[in-house]
Amino acid sequence: MLQNWPGDDENKHFVPSTFAFSDSDLPNKWGYDAESEPTAIRHIKLELEPTTTLESLDTLSELLRTLTELEADATLSVSKHVTQSPSDIIVDYLRGILVCIHGSISEKYTNNELGESPIDFAVTHPAVCTTYLIVRKALVF
Repeated sequence: MLQNWPGDDENKHFVPSTFAFSDSDLPNKWGYDAESEPTAIRHIKLELEPTTTLESLDTLSELLRTLTELEADATLSVSKHVTQSPSDIIVDYLRGILVCIHGSISEKYTNNELGESPIDFAVTHPAVCTTYLIVRKALVF
């Protein structure tokens, strides 16, 4: 089990569901590395249940408040996440985790050993078709 997540000094068994897109040539940040980013998306989860009209209006109202705050602060630039769908954000987050896990495994085994042994990733998720498609998309590099 991976316990040394990037940006974590305490070697925990989990990584926060936090993601921040980079607006430059630097890689995107996720987990503990993204926690201090002002435009980080926190507690990312897929909306698996259909939303009600009231929930949609609440989301729209929150978006309008955020846009007003961004407009008031000329020093902030609009982050890439504003143009991404929830499934795209989760795909990028999962890819970051998979790259980290693969890198950790690669440090422990030679290229020959890695070439002879398949690496399987098990991802648990609710039994919803759209969730399966998103997880599958994240696993394809």
